[in-house]
Amino acid sequence: MLLLEWMLVLGAASSISPVSICKADTYTQLLKAEATTLNASARDRIEALSHIYVAGRRASRAVGCRNKDRVIEDQFKAAALFANYVPDAEPLRNALAQYGLLVERGTVGAEHHRRLIGLHVARGDFAQAERLRRQWLSNVPAFPRVFPGRFPPGLPVYAVQADGSLVRDSIRLSGDQVVAIVHPRCGHSRRALQNIVAQPAYQGLRAKLVLVVPNGPHWAGDSIAEWNGLHPELPMSVMYMDKRWAAFDRQQTPVFHLVREGRIIETGTGWRGAGEEVSPIMRALRLASD
Repeated sequence: MLLLEWMLVLGAASSISPVSICKADTYTQLLKAEATTLNASARDRIEALSHIYVAGRRASRAVGCRNKDRVIEDQFKAAALFANYVPDAEPLRNALAQYGLLVERGTVGAEHHRRLIGLHVARGDFAQAERLRRQWLSNVPAFPRVFPGRFPPGLPVYAVQADGSLVRDSIRLSGDQVVAIVHPRCGHSRRALQNIVAQPAYQGLRAKLVLVVPNGPHWAGDSIAEWNGLHPELPMSVMYMDKRWAAFDRQQTPVFHLVREGRIIETGTGWRGAGEEVSPIMRALRLASD
């Protein structure tokens, strides 16, 4: 994305007024910014969303909003969406507060339960997601058990065990590694991985590859376990939301990041045709090995 484009998004965010928020449009603006910043860097996208979210929070406290139910609904959805992007505590607190108001006013429903559960899943709090699932959505499959422990140093991930349970783990960044943000239910990710696994031309890439499923509100445990069962030499782990992932694009899949001694030096996004997107990464790997 061009710098000018996302600056215009930020400009639109700064113009939010109490009248605007009374129309309950912060969530809509966030959705538009998501679409507009798809080609921006991860940092630029989060900055654009942050401006909109913060302006909406400020305006929601203005005196004179008459339709409080719509404002509460909008703030809940906006906070739940923005909390998927940042590990900060405030969006989660806001979402929980707005959810409490929805319950208090008798306007809460199944969709709100799903969003709140999805928020806990996205932030790696599977225990709380499971408690809410049992209370509100017992027809939804159970969420995995997370073994006690701490994340080791590195990029924090959950390692998915054969029985579906999760162990806190990390990606240790040393030398050259290709951290691939993929999703087992994404057609482009599947096509990329099928080629990388099957074709000898990608042997050098394969040797450096680490597969990470981005955090999100929809748990794909069955699909991850299926891939890991078929490819134990190249398993998928699940990203744990943390500031250490801030530089990685986790809103699109597949995205391939060549990380050298902890610093991203090349990025390839998508997979079309013969996988031209990873050519710069493969050249960099060959140069490093020469």
